[in-house]
Amino acid sequence: MLKGKVRDQSEYLLLFDERLNSEMQSKQLDVLVRYWNADKAESRYFTSYFLGHADAETVQDKFESVCGDLGYEKLAQLSMDSPNVNWKVFRLMQEDVQKQTGKKLLNVGSCGLHVIHNSFRDGCSAAEWDVETFLTSVRWLFKDSPARCEDYTSVTGSNSFPLDFCRHRWLENVPVVERALEIIPFVVQYITAGKSGKVRAQEQII
Repeated sequence: MLKGKVRDQSEYLLLFDERLNSEMQSKQLDVLVRYWNADKAESRYFTSYFLGHADAETVQDKFESVCGDLGYEKLAQLSMDSPNVNWKVFRLMQEDVQKQTGKKLLNVGSCGLHVIHNSFRDGCSAAEWDVETFLTSVRWLFKDSPARCEDYTSVTGSNSFPLDFCRHRWLENVPVVERALEIIPFVVQYITAGKSGKVRAQEQII
């Protein structure tokens, strides 16, 4: 079913990670596939290979099997970590894809996920929106403070609180931003009540 779903996509990405499987005493190569599913990007486990020697040629051989199932023509990128052997895998796959399809893989650096996260972060910084400071501050307003949480609910009637913001995973902060937008009117209402002395924990509010 997963193979069919990926084949139906206009393009897909392959992600791989290699590490020692201590129980089997072999190197485990995990392969995941990422594709666009309805309105979001979805990453799914595809397969694993257990290797003795995990040189670039061996890893690339396993990717040939994967691409044989999913199709070379729709492969857009390899997402990987930074070891040199992985860069050689990328070069070999680049040559293979170009030979099979006449196109090249997208190269966004040694770890596509981090590059894209950081690009989004830098974009927000350049826009001077100060999103990071706001999302972090509004979370800390209620973190580990039962009194503030109780007063907030009492004043606003809302039981929705800010979510944790992650500085290193910007693209995963969409739910955090959506929650913040949802509760901003309640937070303003709560802070206004605190400043006017209408809640018991007002002395704790900045």
